[in-house]
Amino acid sequence: MPRAARLLTAKEVKAISKPGLTAVGGVTGLYLYIDPKSKGRSYVLRYTNASGKRCHISVGPASTITLKDARNSADEMRRRLLQGVDPIEDRRNRAIEAERAQQVEAAAQEEEQRTVAYCSELFISERAQSGFWNNNQRGESVARAYFKNHINPVIGHIPISKLTAKDVYQMLLPIWQSTTDTGKNCRSSIFQLYRWALARGWCSGDNPADSKGVLAVYLEPLKTARKKPQNYAAADVKEIPLLIKALLSKKTSSYLLTAFSIVTVLRAKMARLARWSDVDLSKRILRIPEANFKTKGRGDHIVYLSSAAIKILNLLPRYSNDGYLFPSPRTMLALSDNAMRAVIQQLHEERLAEDGIGWIDPILSQKTGKLCMITQHATARASFKTWASSGENRKRFDVDAVELCLAHHLKDDYNGAYNRSTLEEERRAVMEAWGVYCLSQASDLLT
Repeated sequence: MPRAARLLTAKEVKAISKPGLTAVGGVTGLYLYIDPKSKGRSYVLRYTNASGKRCHISVGPASTITLKDARNSADEMRRRLLQGVDPIEDRRNRAIEAERAQQVEAAAQEEEQRTVAYCSELFISERAQSGFWNNNQRGESVARAYFKNHINPVIGHIPISKLTAKDVYQMLLPIWQSTTDTGKNCRSSIFQLYRWALARGWCSGDNPADSKGVLAVYLEPLKTARKKPQNYAAADVKEIPLLIKALLSKKTSSYLLTAFSIVTVLRAKMARLARWSDVDLSKRILRIPEANFKTKGRGDHIVYLSSAAIKILNLLPRYSNDGYLFPSPRTMLALSDNAMRAVIQQLHEERLAEDGIGWIDPILSQKTGKLCMITQHATARASFKTWASSGENRKRFDVDAVELCLAHHLKDDYNGAYNRSTLEEERRAVMEAWGVYCLSQASDLLT
């Protein structure tokens, strides 16, 4: 058994200047070590491990710990060594555990920082940078508005990984019954955001905004009291020629756009975003890219241009081969969603001042008990459908051709899967007749 080292005092230890190891006593194997080069001083413990290998471990710098603290630490190491705990392995394991704990803490902090509001900003910015809304100028601003005005004030502070269906329900509750479109769009926005975060590994599990998941259970009781969607107001079919005459008399971009959308029975977005590069005048067609559709997955839509539609196009200045058909005169960008609404509003007010009625939907006005101003959407779509399905027209036109003019899927047992015909000849006949009817009182304005 090795002879116990003499117990040195703190003063004696401080006086040691010889490089190398000097036993300080008090604990077997405790030494003061002076580095020959740097002259740095530290306490070390020398011991033999379970395998019989001589080892040494630093107890601490002599500049930061006292001799008493060094003896206490070394004594604790010796005690744990008798219990089978190797000091070096123990220190290594503690360091690993501390690093792991730091990583867990850092991950937890990052998780808390990835709130719905934080993620929505990254999500929208990423879409904008990738060109997701290139064909929808208001797409980014609308997306931001949903989060800013409805989503973030209620659930923006919640980490995306902790978002639940109940949270989504609480956000939707004030708007789900009163503003149905806003409610649906907010739910869809959260659904897309969560799916985006899921792809980045920031969350896991079922999407809390899934309309067929747990959220559906929360929303089920609200169905019966939910505000029923109201049909858009459409112009009386008999007044379509007068409306087209009123529109063409102005000859500004927004008025011509409104007239063109009615003559071609197009949705507002399809007409607003149409470009000259989509038009083939030799073939008398306008190609509507799928990106301009309200819903995706149908492919491009071909509009067979009638003589009336061509005449309206001939009124338009052509600023560039890839420019919009109906650009804003100030910015040369596509007109906004409000452009045609403002046109209808202006015409309505002018006529209201004359006859006290204005441009209204007579059927919807009678049903609701109030005057319902017409809309571009219903006039371009519902009025056309009524015209094509009434009187002699019902016998003249192929029903499927009328549906395809409206860019509708054919309804059959196989969802149109076996009907590959474009019915071009039939559709051209429908559109030509509709165009003739629309311009029946405005032909002098297109000469």
